[in-house]
Formats: sequence, structure tokens, C-alpha cells
Amino acid sequence: MEIAEYLYRENYSYIYKVVFFIIQDKNISDDLVQESFYKAFKNMDQLRDSNKFRAWLTAIAINVCRDYIKKSKKELPVESLILHTADGNAETQLVQSIMRNEIEDVLGQLAYEEKEIIMLKYHFGFSSREIAQYYRISEESVNARVFRAKNKFKKKHQLQPGKEA
Repeated sequence: MEIAEYLYRENYSYIYKVVFFIIQDKNISDDLVQESFYKAFKNMDQLRDSNKFRAWLTAIAINVCRDYIKKSKKELPVESLILHTADGNAETQLVQSIMRNEIEDVLGQLAYEEKEIIMLKYHFGFSSREIAQYYRISEESVNARVFRAKNKFKKKHQLQPGKEA
């Protein structure tokens, strides 16, 4: 088996999840995943550490999504930042729905980069170092941005109608 085919098979499912999480459209996600792999294989000479292929490919996929969003003038779907859970209990579903709506409202007020950093850190589990490499900034800058985004989120959440300040 060729190395490109191996890398494709090993990483396709993960990259598809990343892209679909951001785009929320199956057909477009398929296209963007293919474009991500194409760009990665075309620019393989730029990969400095072969052990970091998945992180490098993920950064490419996120950039491909970002380019798509800019070109199509679409906003990052706020619901893509929410973790959906399935529970058969109607009361639990109602509480989750209310919480999801509140989170969507607050996240909708954050800047794109703030949403993206929160998504990378808390949904995809990227380390501060990986996020720093992606943005080409220091880990301290990443930690500061995460801290500011979390504080902004908390502050906006407290200012929601019906919330105590």
C-alpha cells in the first residue's frame, strides 16, 4: 500500500468529523475533506515532522473550512460548537435544549477567532502548544486568548435575560 493511501485511510474519518463539525453539511464536507487531503499531499514537503501529520492535516482542513466560509459569506454555524447528547429522558432533553440555546446565543456574540479557539481547545482537545503552532503564536498567547474568550463567554452568559449579574 502506498504511503499516501495509508495516510488517507488512517486520517479520513477524523478529518471528516472535524470538517463536518465546522460546516454542518454532508456534501460540502465531503468536498472540503478531499480538498484538504489534496492540499496536504501537494505540500507534503512543508511538513516538518512526519509524526505530526494528523495535526498538520487538521490545520489544513480548518483553513480549507475557513476559506470556504469566507468565500461563501457564511457564518460559522454556532450549533457546530455545541456538543449534542442523546438522552431518552424528556426532562433532560428539555434542560439540554434550553442550555444549548443559551450557549448558542452567547457563542454567537463571540468573534470568529474566539469561537475557533474554544472549539479547538474544548471540543477537539487540542493542546495550547498545538493551537499555538496552528496560529503561529506563543503558547502564552493561546492561554491568554482562551482565558479572555472564557471570561467573555461567562460575562455574556451572566448578562443574558433572566440571569443574575
